Order: sequence, then C-alpha cells, then structure tokens
Amino acid sequence: MNSPQQTVGGALRGIASSVLFQLLQRSITFISNVIVIRSVGEEVTGFFHVHLQLLMNIVYFLSREFSRRTIMRKYTDNLSKGISFSLITIIVGLIINIIALPILYYQAPEMKYALLSYCIHSIGLFLELIQEPYLVYMLLTQKHIFRIYCELPSIFIRMILQAILISLYPKYALIIQPTLFALSSLTIFISYHHSIKLPQIDIQMISFKSLKSHSDNLWLFGRQTLQKFLLQEGEKAVLIVTTTLTIQGIFSVISNISSLVVRFLFLPIEDVSYSLFSKIRQNKDELLNAFCSILKIILHLSLLILVFGPPYSKALLDFLYKNEEFTNNSYLLIIAFITISTIAINGISESFFHATATDEQLNTSNNLMFLFSIIYVSLCIVLSKLFGPSGLFISNIISMILRAFYSHYNIYQLYGHLPWKKCTPTKLTLVSLFVVFGINTYVSYIFSTQSFLCLILGVCLGFIELLVIWLCDKPFITSLKMFWNERKSSSPYDN
Repeated sequence: MNSPQQTVGGALRGIASSVLFQLLQRSITFISNVIVIRSVGEEVTGFFHVHLQLLMNIVYFLSREFSRRTIMRKYTDNLSKGISFSLITIIVGLIINIIALPILYYQAPEMKYALLSYCIHSIGLFLELIQEPYLVYMLLTQKHIFRIYCELPSIFIRMILQAILISLYPKYALIIQPTLFALSSLTIFISYHHSIKLPQIDIQMISFKSLKSHSDNLWLFGRQTLQKFLLQEGEKAVLIVTTTLTIQGIFSVISNISSLVVRFLFLPIEDVSYSLFSKIRQNKDELLNAFCSILKIILHLSLLILVFGPPYSKALLDFLYKNEEFTNNSYLLIIAFITISTIAINGISESFFHATATDEQLNTSNNLMFLFSIIYVSLCIVLSKLFGPSGLFISNIISMILRAFYSHYNIYQLYGHLPWKKCTPTKLTLVSLFVVFGINTYVSYIFSTQSFLCLILGVCLGFIELLVIWLCDKPFITSLKMFWNERKSSSPYDN
C-alpha cells in the first residue's frame, strides 16, 4: 500500500508533467497569437477569441466535464471501465456541436468566410472529441507525459504555420486558422493511437442499461456542469449580445493573457488534485495533508500574480501588441490579474469539496450553484452596462468569492477547522511581497514609456522574490522536496 507521502508525491509529479505541457503549449500558442493579432486587428481577433472560442468551450465543457467527474467518482480503480465510459463524451459532444453551430452562427457578425470558418472549426472539434479515451487514460494513470510527446510537436507546427500564413494572407485568416486547427487535431489523434495501448473497450458501458445505473451521478454532475459552464462562459455570451466586435477583440486579448496563467498553472493543478482527492478521500489525515500542501502552492502563486501583475500591465500590453487600443485599456488587465487569484483559490476549494462530499451534499451544492450562476450572469449584464468590459471581470471576482466562501463552509462542516498555518506563507514572505509590490509600482511609473526595460526589471525583481521565498518559507520548501523525492508511487494500471 502506498504511503501518504508517496501518494501526494505521485500527484505532485503528475501536476508537474501537466503544468509543463500547459506551459509549453500555451507559450507557443500565445506567441503565435501575438503575431496574428498584430496582423488582423481587433475585429478578426474578436471573432477568433470570442465566437469560435465560445463554440469550442460549449462543446468541450458540456460533453467532457460531467463524464470525467463521473469516471473519477466511480472508476478510479478500474481503467477499462473508466475509458469505456468516456465514449459518452464523443456522442454528447457531437450532438452539442451540431446544435450549437447554427445558433452561434446566427449571432455572428457579417464577415466574409464566417460560415466556412465555423464549419471547419466544428470538424476540428469532433477530431478533438475522439481523443477523449486517451485523455482519460492519462488522467487515471497520471501519465500526463504522453501529452508532451504526442501533442506538442503538432501544436508547434500548427502555430508556426498560423503565424506565417496569416501574416502573409490576413484576408484569409478566417479560413487558415480553423483549417490548421482541424489538421492538428487529426495529427494528435493519430499520435495518441500509435503511442497509447488502451485496454479492451466495453461498449456496454454506454448502453441504456448502464447509463440508467449511473443516472444519479449523471444527473448530479450534468447539472453541475451546466451551472459551472454558465459561471465560466456566461461572459462570452453577454459580450456577443451586448458589445461590438471591436470591444470583443479588446476584451478577448486582455482576457486571454489572464487565461494563459489560469490554464497553464491553475487548471492542471485543479484537475490532478481532484483525481488525488478522489483516491484518498477515505483517509482523513492524508487528505487534509494533501489539501493543505496544494492550497499553499495556490496561495503563493496567487500572491505572486497580485504583486507582479498589476504594476506591469501597461508595459506588457505595449510590449506585446504596440496597439494604442490595447494599451489604453490596461486597467482591464489589472482587474483581470485580481480575477485570476480569486479563480485559483476557488478552483482548488471546489475541487476538494466536490471530490470528498457525499451525493446529498453535492446535490445541495448543485442547487445553490444554480443560484450562483443566475447571480453571475445577472451581474455580467448589469455591470457590463454600468462599467463596460471591466464589469465582466468584476462580476467574476464577486462570483468566485461567493463560491469560495461556500466551499470552505462545507469543508468546515466535513472536517472542522483546517490547519491554516500549514497553508499560509510565513510572515517574512508576506513582508517581502509587500515591499516588492511597492518597488514594482515605482519601477512601472518611472519607466512607463520604456516597456521592455520595465519588464526586464520586473523579471529581475521576480527572481529576487523567488529567492526570498526559498529562504524564508523553509517548511513549504521542505515539504515539496520531501514529496518530490519520494520513490515514485506504483500505479495500479502499470501491470
């Protein structure tokens, strides 16, 4: 039987592989997008990052989330059944794709090649959906390293071609981008097929009889998925209905910078942590130890983002895009960095609660989550009319704070008071962060017209702060070293 340290150590290694993949993937994508945005302007940017992205998120989220939650709830110790059940994602995703495409196209602005762009993008989404059994395999076995081998080369080539072709032929951008996406998705599927040997697929796992036996979990996680989707993607729907394509482009650029941080840092941690919490939820001491360790990572990262993000927002936008429309709206990026921290803390809190709660508690949570989603969408509509795009970020902050408080209230009901001293940074670390924030603010003011120099100084201060954390938060560093150096825990699926 694996020791607590081995279990948490294996999870941390899984987090590291997943974070490494996200870091490389998002970095490549981000650089390519910067080049594309400089070539096509705000309107095409809005179409790519709001309209096509909303279609992608509708299909992915509504088809994947509920099935993965069910798998992690029921089949963490049965690889064959877990992968077989994941086939439901492909079926549901295809249906949602067919329904969502005409609805979103009806709301799309009049642009040349818009319909063709939607159709090609939709094909690419289907090619992504059929990768689901392989993604579930990696999730259950924590072999996230396959994503680096199979996906990164294809993504790298796709992003290079996208940057080159759209720069050369910007008027065909709406055709080039989705076509490269579809070809890349096909290549990745072929790579997974040749690299991963799946266990025997039991088609009966998605039969009507089987689905009926899972009806409670499917209904529970299905409602949870729909409500979570409204909370995460409601702002894009509000944007499409209430704003112009130019404003959508500006908002999407700001939002994507913050999304880069969330996606490559916090979402992998949340996904792998949910898997870990689900597996060890019967062992209270091990469970709380894992939660406090991961929560401490989240708090450190969130504070670093708040200390370095807002002071350098204007310099970052000026350096990346050389576009006055984006630079003049740097206040949006400041609010976005605050939003990131609330998303991170809420994400790990909900991950822990949902992995450990009873079905009755989850059902109650889902009912309240519906209320949260209504509040969030209502806030988006009202605050966007009052404050413009910044109202969407403010709505998100309020929503995340409410959800985090609710999750921690439930955690308290389940486990009592948490050992917060194990979760929070040391006093010296907090003091150093406060001092560095003041220095960052001064540097960004003095070098406001020299964005590159300003960012270089910020990077130097960042390394200094990391060194201070290394020296001042010894319990945290010692804990990470201990977990990481433990002998790799054996997987039940390695035989």
